[in-house]
Amino acid sequence: MKGAHRRALARTHGIVAIGTTILLATSSLTACGQDAANALNRLLAMKPPYPDKSWSLIYSIHKMRPPDDIYWLDNERILFPGYEKDSDSLPFVFILDTTTGKYTKEASLREHYWFCFNRVTHFLAYDIAAAEPGVSPAMMAGPIGAETFLPELEKGKSHPELKQCWPWPNDELRPDRPNANVRNLSPEDGYILVVDHPDGDPSLKDRQEQDGPVQWIKPGKAPVNLPIQRKELENHKLTYSDYAGAYLLIPESPRSGDAHYITNWPKDEGIPIYSISHSGEVKVIEIPAGSPEPAGVYLTRRGLLWVSNETTGNSRSAGAWLLVDGKPQKIIEHFVTGVGVSPDGCKIAYSVNSVDPQKTDNLHLMSVCETSPNDQSH
Repeated sequence: MKGAHRRALARTHGIVAIGTTILLATSSLTACGQDAANALNRLLAMKPPYPDKSWSLIYSIHKMRPPDDIYWLDNERILFPGYEKDSDSLPFVFILDTTTGKYTKEASLREHYWFCFNRVTHFLAYDIAAAEPGVSPAMMAGPIGAETFLPELEKGKSHPELKQCWPWPNDELRPDRPNANVRNLSPEDGYILVVDHPDGDPSLKDRQEQDGPVQWIKPGKAPVNLPIQRKELENHKLTYSDYAGAYLLIPESPRSGDAHYITNWPKDEGIPIYSISHSGEVKVIEIPAGSPEPAGVYLTRRGLLWVSNETTGNSRSAGAWLLVDGKPQKIIEHFVTGVGVSPDGCKIAYSVNSVDPQKTDNLHLMSVCETSPNDQSH
């Protein structure tokens, strides 16, 4: 899903959320009168527990299933694709200084654009808008600030340079295991092996194989079994925390059951989030039983942050939570479309698809290392 279509989808979600909320509010007003009106006002006026500010910049959804990444270049600046609010212009690649509020437009994107950014090497690639009507849009790629045009290729072919969009391309680290089910780490760390069947089938065959440990294959080192079961990593991806210097994993299946027959996480079981250091040390941070299932996890100086876009009637049930002293603290409400944590672990850049059309997809910054009058736990 791309460009304006993504933006239209975000708006559609917002309209659906608004419509659902108004319908619920109208029904409640019939039964409960002023109480329902007060509930709707509270819905539209959330007070975050940490200092929060926003800008008149719209973050543009990039993936089908948010949250997507908002990229931190350092502890002050973020990079993202989006729009200026109330502007009919094409989208841009923005760099925003979160301290001063000033921003620059690095590039103008085509309406239905493609965009990628490698947060490790700062390699950037994107489709630019055509300079003149009828002229085919071009693609640019290279280190941020030094992008160059890529020549047009025959249909079906791709530019080899675009492999640099991802920190650790899948096809360059395991020539000895081309069909294995693995999760690549940095070149220095190697990869985690889930399973390697002779027939190249990446799936797990039976319960015994599901419950076996994954292996860390590090260059020049003997394989090491990690305290993570294969079924917990069969199809899920690892993410990386710049703040903690660790790889993060949301397990795909609970240890209590057969991965082939589980559709939802059991409500009476906590969800272990694995943090894997460069040395191979594995720490477990448990999201309490009954909590919303995470779609994305991040580490902050305050604690584990997770996003869940599951809803139970209206968008307010979605959002983001911090695990503070073992207790979930909801800090963001509504569908979280984009999120990124600063390298120092103190700032969360985010956008939400809200019931308030004036706030939908606006770029926000929350400072979790500071406290706010709205924070009742400090």
